[in-house]
Amino acid sequence: MNKPTIVDMPAKDDMRAAVDGLRRMIPALLENAKLIAQIRRANYDALIAEGFTPDQAIILCQKSTL
Repeated sequence: MNKPTIVDMPAKDDMRAAVDGLRRMIPALLENAKLIAQIRRANYDALIAEGFTPDQAIILCQKSTL
């Protein structure tokens, strides 16, 4: 059996820098989420327009990835 490995925690300044970087990315991440939602909705609407039932469209949307 393998012994557990001890991993050093990042330095406090490194951790703070990483958190600050994530904070700066929040606006871009939110915009990205909005765009993904629009694409997913367009995909669902296109499936309905092609004759799939709402239940079928939902299943197909759940199986697709962006």
